Amino acid sequence: MLIEDAVSPGTPQFVIDSYATLAERAKTQSFGLIEEDVIVLDTETTGLSVQDNELIEISAARLSGREIIDRFDTFVHPKQLIPAEIIELTSITNADVADAPSAVEAVAALAEFVGGCPVIAHNATFDRSFIESVKGGVNVSDIWIDSLALSRIALPRLASHKLSFMADLFGCDSVSHRANADVDALCGVWRVLLVALTDLPQGLMARLADMHPDVPWSYRPIFSFLAGQNPGSIFSLSAARADVLKADRADDRVDADELPVLKMPSREEIEADYAPGGLVNRMYPTYEPRDEQIAMALEVRDALVTGTHRVIEAGTGVGKSMAYLVPFAEAARRNNITVGIATKSNNLADQLMYHELPKLAEQLDGGLSFCALKGYDHYPCLRKLERMSRGYADGESYADLVSSLLYGGDPYLLLADFDDYAATHERLYTTITGPAERARLSLVNIARSGIFAADRAVREYAERIWEVHA
Repeated sequence: MLIEDAVSPGTPQFVIDSYATLAERAKTQSFGLIEEDVIVLDTETTGLSVQDNELIEISAARLSGREIIDRFDTFVHPKQLIPAEIIELTSITNADVADAPSAVEAVAALAEFVGGCPVIAHNATFDRSFIESVKGGVNVSDIWIDSLALSRIALPRLASHKLSFMADLFGCDSVSHRANADVDALCGVWRVLLVALTDLPQGLMARLADMHPDVPWSYRPIFSFLAGQNPGSIFSLSAARADVLKADRADDRVDADELPVLKMPSREEIEADYAPGGLVNRMYPTYEPRDEQIAMALEVRDALVTGTHRVIEAGTGVGKSMAYLVPFAEAARRNNITVGIATKSNNLADQLMYHELPKLAEQLDGGLSFCALKGYDHYPCLRKLERMSRGYADGESYADLVSSLLYGGDPYLLLADFDDYAATHERLYTTITGPAERARLSLVNIARSGIFAADRAVREYAERIWEVHA
């Protein structure tokens, strides 16, 4: 798998380049005490519920630097039969665990092996809850480090933080849903995460390590050690953001107001996109043409060509998203303009961002760039976040600061909840001012899905907002 295919859309190139070298750097970089005498652990169970299910396998490895110096592996005899789906997933059979030690015996042996050392597990809450549900399990360790949570800090631009995904991406041992194999995979991923943490902005490790020293936090020793590798570094949130924006400058787009007409595919070309072997069929091999979807796509195309409005109600199963995405993408690509699409729900926005749009960009000639822009209440105020990370002013409670961290209100309706076309139209022209007024060339509201779309300079508008509030 290529790094470019494993990161979220819009990831800056310098981040991709950094991720691409992590595995090689992990082979040589040393991390002193934080990689000495640590235990990497994984378990297999009869199900996901700690109340209803039991351990069937425990595996652990003791790390010293890059080497595994000791191992612990045991099946565990459950009181219930292993469900068929678990046998299929793990290949652990009832015969395998028939003569295995009981959970109490296995966990006691594990506690002796761990000896109170820090334990690393992927989604550690799951493994810890099963271990500590057994008598004596709380004696295994007081320090559990969740590599899943840490991976989200160290590698925020990855499209997935599943152990199998990262192990494959960074060339570590494969995950097989057997505890011993998954431990081997995590041993490799663990060092990659440590290297990735060192790539984060200078001073960030120290800032994280120093926050709320009165609160016990298993990650603090890791951040403190890494901060010591660059003593005196000062973290600036605004400077880090500026570096990302500078590296991710998009090409200038044309102002659609300056175009006398939009260049658009013909109706026949739009129909061909939805025909067998066409664009949508290449995105979804099992796709079957739908007359209603094609009719809707043609209406969206005609609205863009004529600069008029459409109100479209379409039932379930029509494929509304692809009906408007294809003509909008063609409008953006052929005219070098920005097209904005606002959704009624965050779930739909995520569906477009992580499913439909990546597939469309892959199959569309010349590709397609896209990003998500949500309402203010979805983003932290950088100024307030900076204040909170440094400590808050006298007389100001932590709760007050946290509650005011997000921008209040939603005066900008680039992405909002629209119940119907009339409400959309009224709020658009009475509430939004400035650059957003240029969102007049084309408006398509699909009543049932609550879609508001305007092919306008969304990025410029967003930058204006950041200049005021960042």
